[in-house]
Amino acid sequence: MKHLETIRLQLWDEFYNELYTGKLAPKYKFKAHATTAPQPNHIVLVERPKVPRYKWPLGRIMQLLPSKDGTIRSGIVRCNNTLIERAVNQLIPIELTTSSE
Repeated sequence: MKHLETIRLQLWDEFYNELYTGKLAPKYKFKAHATTAPQPNHIVLVERPKVPRYKWPLGRIMQLLPSKDGTIRSGIVRCNNTLIERAVNQLIPIELTTSSE
């Protein structure tokens, strides 16, 4: 009986480690925010620390600012008739983009 239990556990471990987690289970890459790059005139939520999400203000991206290496890391956003500069990872798009844009 003990031998049968050992074999059952070995089969389960093999199935779980090789088949289920290795090949059958879907693999998701974690992405905190949108997969599309921000563009001027996109409507976004402006993330604010220590403020609930439902209170985050809406804004429109006016200009994207490249860093020294050429990667866009921040942008100027019009929010409540004021211009503020925020990092791109703090801008959460709320509109879906179409392929024609």
